[in-house]
Amino acid sequence: MTTEKMEVVNFYTQNIFVKNSRKNTLMNCELDNAIIEKIVESIVFNCQAHIEMTDNSFYVPIGNGTEVSLIKWLQDAEIPVHDEMAKKEGRVYAQVPFDSKLKRSIIAVHHPEMQDIVRVYVKGAPEIVLSNCKYQY
Repeated sequence: MTTEKMEVVNFYTQNIFVKNSRKNTLMNCELDNAIIEKIVESIVFNCQAHIEMTDNSFYVPIGNGTEVSLIKWLQDAEIPVHDEMAKKEGRVYAQVPFDSKLKRSIIAVHHPEMQDIVRVYVKGAPEIVLSNCKYQY
C-alpha cells in the first residue's frame, strides 16, 4: 500500500554512491560544495511543491510526493528551503510542466546570484534525461 511518504535512501553523484544514513548526510559527505549547490537548486527551482508554516511554526512542504520527499531531505540537511524557494520568484523565463508522455519537466531560471546566467533544469525519468545530456556529474 502506498502512503505517498517517500524518502531519499541513497544518492549517486561525482562517481560517489552515498547511503543517506542520517539527517545531515548531504552536508557531511565527500561532495564538492558547488555540486551540493547545484543539487539544491535543481530540487528547489524545478519543483511545484511549496512550503507552508504550521501552527507550531514548522516549515512543511506541500505537493507532489516525490517533490515533498526531496524537499524534506534538504530540510533534514538543515538547508533553509523556504529561503531558496524565494530566490526563484520573478526569475522564471520559461517552463514546461511535467508531461507523462515526455517523462520530464523543464524550467529556465535567471540565476539569482550570477548575473547574465540562465540555467535550465530538467527533471524526469533518468533514462530520458541522461540520454539527452552531453555531460553529467
